[in-house]
Amino acid sequence: MKLLCAGKNDSSFLNIKRSFENEDAATIRATSVALALFLARKNQPHLIICEFKLVDGQALDLLDELNNEEELAQIPFAFLLCEKAQQKEVLSLLENKGQNRTVHFLLLDKEVNEPGELLRWKQDILQLARCK
Repeated sequence: MKLLCAGKNDSSFLNIKRSFENEDAATIRATSVALALFLARKNQPHLIICEFKLVDGQALDLLDELNNEEELAQIPFAFLLCEKAQQKEVLSLLENKGQNRTVHFLLLDKEVNEPGELLRWKQDILQLARCK
């Protein structure tokens, strides 16, 4: 399984990577829209997990670029949010842009350190990756 993680936050990426360290999974990191798009084309991940803000734009910019390419538009996309309230904001922005792609949300409301939290996090990601 391949996971593409896009975002500026080191701890989010490390939590995802740590969750899958004993699995047959490749965790690929991008900090910018341009790099994430390049890596999505090159690696065809099973899931793209993206923080809202990237170095050179926003997750919405990446989503627009992915939707312009038929193969990439099929890859499940999850917004990584720190607060549940952000979900409404993202949905509103997607609606305003006329975006009709199904997106998912992963909530990282605290630092994922405990084994139970890591397991929940991992199960959420696995479920989304199977959407492909």
